[in-house]
Amino acid sequence: MKLTIYYDGQFYIGLIENISENKYKAYRYVFGNEPKDHEVLDFVNKNLFDFINNDKHGGIPIKQDTVKKNQSEKTSKKSC
Repeated sequence: MKLTIYYDGQFYIGLIENISENKYKAYRYVFGNEPKDHEVLDFVNKNLFDFINNDKHGGIPIKQDTVKKNQSEKTSKKSC
């Protein structure tokens, strides 16, 4: 899960991105004014779980690439 906070010119927005069960889901949370550190922590610790669980969309199916162990070992040896 990833949380990115950005300013859209009017409000500070939290973009929550999550990949679960081969589905990509993104959520938008409006903080309003520039959030203080403790406001972001409060959102993450108290509200984020409920915010995501109240979601009704199914997400976008994705295909995750799996890297075989042998391939990753060869790549790391070449870069040495």
